[in-house]
Amino acid sequence: MPIYTEIMDKLVTGIRDGKYRPNTVLPSEKEICKRFNVSRTSVRNALKAMQVKGYIDRRQGSGSFVLEQKAKTNTGIINLGIILNQNPQHPTSAITSSPYFSSVLKGIQTAASEHSANPSMFIYDDTRKINDKNFPGYQIDGFLDIGGTISANLNQYFKDNGCKVCSTSNTFHEHEYKYGWPLVINDYLAGIREAVAYYKSLGIKKFGFFALPKMGFTTFELYRKVLREAEVDFDMDSVVLFPENPDKWNYTRERAEYFSHKLFANGNRPEVLFSDGYFIIEELVSLLNESTNGQKILGNMRFCGIADPRLEKFSFHKNTDLVIPQKEVSARTATEILVKSIKQGGLRKGFKKYIPSIFQASKD
Repeated sequence: MPIYTEIMDKLVTGIRDGKYRPNTVLPSEKEICKRFNVSRTSVRNALKAMQVKGYIDRRQGSGSFVLEQKAKTNTGIINLGIILNQNPQHPTSAITSSPYFSSVLKGIQTAASEHSANPSMFIYDDTRKINDKNFPGYQIDGFLDIGGTISANLNQYFKDNGCKVCSTSNTFHEHEYKYGWPLVINDYLAGIREAVAYYKSLGIKKFGFFALPKMGFTTFELYRKVLREAEVDFDMDSVVLFPENPDKWNYTRERAEYFSHKLFANGNRPEVLFSDGYFIIEELVSLLNESTNGQKILGNMRFCGIADPRLEKFSFHKNTDLVIPQKEVSARTATEILVKSIKQGGLRKGFKKYIPSIFQASKD
């Protein structure tokens, strides 16, 4: 057990036993250091953890004031913090504008209501210093890290303060997750496996892949692993990554023309084209529909992308199959795991729970 945790437990015991009464000031950092024969860093970490848990209110220049504890004892409410990284350079900084965000919040709220939990949202920027001011006025029992927004400095803050955390991610980003908190994963590859099995049942053998480079290299290898498990492989002449990585992923005709030329100019015709992002499928389909030859190409092939037709505002091509992530289910599961962790003392390090995505074939 860390030294600061032992200090915190002894001070909290003093609060519960009435040694330190509400609205009184705890001994100074110097006095606590002398009493426990520890460093000031350990004492400060203990006091930080006590503030996060709602035992004290630390006031600069005045000391640490003991807070009234009756409210928590009477209500039994578990307070959860939903953390979102709003550093513009972070890949999940735009998560609030995602069409899936409302589903995520719905999943959290459903589980929170079922388990007497109260979720609150906290926005932070991982380029700035993390301290108690990021979570003002709340007694947080645990944090939900949605979409892997957690940063190294926030992770250290959680460790220093004895916080419990549950994160969510997906199988394309799972390898990037560096922390040992419980992790709920949207398993996109489960849907890809269903898709490949379906295509094999139709006798399809020629598969292609196109994507942006940012995640394209990683996702291609993951898709390829799934195909090889099914004893098929990509036609390498039909594997294309756009050579540039634009800052904004909005429609660009240049990108659609590049994919069209590389995939079809030599008469090559993959039977199924996979992509990890539906929006570039929409771009390519839109371009091909402008010409008679492009329409012929569309009539003889299928696309497979990741999207939810109930949420995404795309014009889905009639021969587009979808891998649909269950974001609401994963958010609800993460909330349930966090509440269980709070009530029962935590889960083993590295715990993972996979939520399979669902394959939906187009209606021919």
